[in-house]
Amino acid sequence: MCGTPAYCPRRAESSPLYRIVRQHFPRYRLNNSGCPPFVEAEFESYLKCGILDEGFARVLCDDCGYERVVAFSCKGRGFCPSCMGRQMAAHSVSWVDGLLPRIRMRQYVLSLPIPLRFLLARRGKLQGVVLSIFIHVVFEYLRRKAFELGICDHGDEAMPGSISVIQRFGSALNLNIHYRAPGKAWCSQLVKDQPRQELAHSPGIECWAYGGNDMS
Repeated sequence: MCGTPAYCPRRAESSPLYRIVRQHFPRYRLNNSGCPPFVEAEFESYLKCGILDEGFARVLCDDCGYERVVAFSCKGRGFCPSCMGRQMAAHSVSWVDGLLPRIRMRQYVLSLPIPLRFLLARRGKLQGVVLSIFIHVVFEYLRRKAFELGICDHGDEAMPGSISVIQRFGSALNLNIHYRAPGKAWCSQLVKDQPRQELAHSPGIECWAYGGNDMS
């Protein structure tokens, strides 16, 4: 039998990344007055993440009385490998097990001109505006293709769905705001006795009629 896995606290301060940031970030901040405040805040939070001296919670087992301390985490979303990895794993499980139907989906990506990337990086509300426009255009495309392929009698009967992610970095870890949106269109006219039936498949679009709660 496999034993119960034990909690093993990480030693954040011993990692090469932590040592590099702790050594060079203060000098970088002094020599770069144009550093955005959110970048400074991200690094400052990272240097406190997982460090007992920066705060911790005491955890006590009601049954055996065993007690340990757990350091606070920064819960950052832009730099900390530990917190980002934990959030990515949790979101993946949530999306796959409880949100996305088990069908093929097409991913749509919106890449922006470089000047706009820097503008959006500093303005969170503007990111939401651009995302809304992007999803609106994708949904209109899916509705039009569903009508052209004869999947729906009217474009308004198509029911597009998507889950969107704003990615802030490129393959070289450069600042690169872009959008990823896996999308799919269903027809609102459900097929009797066939909760899910493949209706059309082409290089341009993949559409299914989908009804009921069958996710298999």
